[in-house]
Amino acid sequence: MFSVTLFHHGIFILVPSVISTSTHLLTYRQKLRGVMDLFSPYTSHAQTALCAPVKDKYSLLMEDDKVRVGASSMQGWRNSMEDAHTIHLSLPNLPFHMAPEDGAMAAVFDGHSGCKTAQFAASHMLKWITSSDLFASGNIEAAIRSAFVRGDAVIHRSMPYEQSGCTGNCILLVQNHLYCSNVGDSRAVMCRGGVPFPLSEDHKPTLPKERERIKKAGCFVQNGRVNGVLSLSRALGDFSFKDQGLKPEEQAISPVPDVVHVTLTPQDEFVIIACDGVWEKLSNKKVINFVRDEIGEHGDLSLACERLMDFCLAPVAGSPGSDNMTVVIVQFKSIFLRKLESEFVCTHV
Repeated sequence: MFSVTLFHHGIFILVPSVISTSTHLLTYRQKLRGVMDLFSPYTSHAQTALCAPVKDKYSLLMEDDKVRVGASSMQGWRNSMEDAHTIHLSLPNLPFHMAPEDGAMAAVFDGHSGCKTAQFAASHMLKWITSSDLFASGNIEAAIRSAFVRGDAVIHRSMPYEQSGCTGNCILLVQNHLYCSNVGDSRAVMCRGGVPFPLSEDHKPTLPKERERIKKAGCFVQNGRVNGVLSLSRALGDFSFKDQGLKPEEQAISPVPDVVHVTLTPQDEFVIIACDGVWEKLSNKKVINFVRDEIGEHGDLSLACERLMDFCLAPVAGSPGSDNMTVVIVQFKSIFLRKLESEFVCTHV
């Protein structure tokens, strides 16, 4: 099984036994809810901006019989890199005697207030999903939801005083079934027949269902942020916003993901997963068109990721495109889709 987990400018083959960390120029510890910390990346872009953006990119290209995957990350204007992502071209413990090569996974974790939660999630999400009885029995959606919730608890036990948090957008491929799980505002969009097919919804505090849960948990929404601080309403970590007396689905910042399940068709071209730094600059349609043009021009998925980030990078700090950026493109091979379609027809004759 070949896998890559990338964070802090390093590529780790398989799952590293030791997670690298670094000293941060800025730390964020919210002692009191609702108190604005000027050094939080969610409350003040200007305080965390460099004099010039770091445009160095860390890219990779992977391929097997079913998919081609390109990925790239860039620090940008922020003074540290807090994103992480992971890619696996096979999955262990697949149900119904499937081969490991029948599955794949790609995920992006956009960290805030530090990188540790994002790194931890990227290193362990595969195990959290595939090691459960739910997964082995074929209840994939329930296995994914359970993995996010259990993973959040593991993070808290492992790092009880850690104040960072992260989004999580995970794509799981099991034969011709695609599952997208999401907490936060990283986004996944599929290109189906040349048009965008959204796989996730950004979790924002201003959404009625999110706002209602936040208020019931004893928090408030101010200026589109939970307690005036966090601009997203679901995440892993962020334990200063979580009440250990509440259930995961009741938390102001909930770790429970939405899970979308779609059956792939021959019209499905690729899925792009990216941090909010991309989506705050471009619409779903513009991102899909950009990637399609790149694939048509040169076919290099990692280069397509790099060019997309360059295009979205803010000209000045503090404007849209100032955040860390990570982009993953999963392209379905046409022979793989045709094979799945023929197998589906044969089994239903």
